[in-house]
Amino acid sequence: MIRRLTFAALCALALALPGAARAQQNGIYNVTGTNPDGSTYEGIIMLQQVGIISWRVTWSLQGERIEGIGMASTNIFSVTYQL
Repeated sequence: MIRRLTFAALCALALALPGAARAQQNGIYNVTGTNPDGSTYEGIIMLQQVGIISWRVTWSLQGERIEGIGMASTNIFSVTYQL
């Protein structure tokens, strides 16, 4: 569970980089990365806009599905997950 929380926090941080909110588009994207413990992951993320500034975010990673809600404002895109 700690690994999942760490992963979710890192993903939210990565999506909060400048310009991210304006760059988000509906679609399915391939994702790859490295966890804090050095292990790697790969999967897909699906972004679906559900409101003017709100998004449904679904990660499919190594057989696990993680769903969250994202909010965009100016240069910030923040996602929260319930694990």
